Amino acid sequence: MSAWSSESESLLVTFDHGYVRANDIETVTIHQSLPSDAASWKSLTEQVTVFSSSISTMSHCDRILPVQKGE
Repeated sequence: MSAWSSESESLLVTFDHGYVRANDIETVTIHQSLPSDAASWKSLTEQVTVFSSSISTMSHCDRILPVQKGE
């Protein structure tokens, strides 16, 4: 590790049909394999959703990840 590098934190959670990766407090990536009748090599049935932090003066320059609440 060089003197100019910084520490980084990452969390990976796997589940039956994909995974979720959180990098520092900047991004959360959800990777899902969607159900399909075709063989996995014949079809691209995947969905990737990326949530990124935002910095604004209203948030006192803190990084905030948007939160979706289920209904």
